[in-house]
Amino acid sequence: MTDEDAPIDRAADTKRQFAERFSVSPRTVSTWLSRGLPFLKLSERAIRVPVVEGTAWVKSNFLTYRRPRTQIGEEKDGV
Repeated sequence: MTDEDAPIDRAADTKRQFAERFSVSPRTVSTWLSRGLPFLKLSERAIRVPVVEGTAWVKSNFLTYRRPRTQIGEEKDGV
């Protein structure tokens, strides 16, 4: 199967729908758009955010990881 034959995920949200997906305001999504969130501009007012690419962008820009907690009595590295 070549890239041309691969199925394409065509799901795209409006700014409002994408905002609801991440529990943020549509204004926040507008800010993200100005910072590089992928989008499709269908007309002057119709903007859609591809779900797969948009979710990946949010994760790469805002996902944080917690360090595992150390157990009581366990030594910390470098301290």
